[in-house]
Amino acid sequence: MTSPQRTIFILGLLALAVALIWVPYSATLDFGRFAVTAPAGYATIFSWPTNNVCAQSIIDQTQTFDFKAIKGDCQISIDATRLALTLGALVAVTSALFLVAGRRRVQQG
Repeated sequence: MTSPQRTIFILGLLALAVALIWVPYSATLDFGRFAVTAPAGYATIFSWPTNNVCAQSIIDQTQTFDFKAIKGDCQISIDATRLALTLGALVAVTSALFLVAGRRRVQQG
């Protein structure tokens, strides 16, 4: 492993650590027969968004609900799909940079 590859590898690991600590959340409001889901932003895994953020996310998504009606029924969860896409993109970019850094070293030598 060359020095540029090592740097890229370490930066990639740091980016993955940040992505696993600062995660995307989604807000879900279940009406029984259907549910409304909306992005609720990003926060650390140690401090989840509040019900106010949950309700506001649903209101912003639908633009039809009353804040007081939503506040108690809204649920926050980690958005696994957006998290998986973020992690996949980080792995792909880090791998590509790692391989390019190794290839340049071989061509120069």
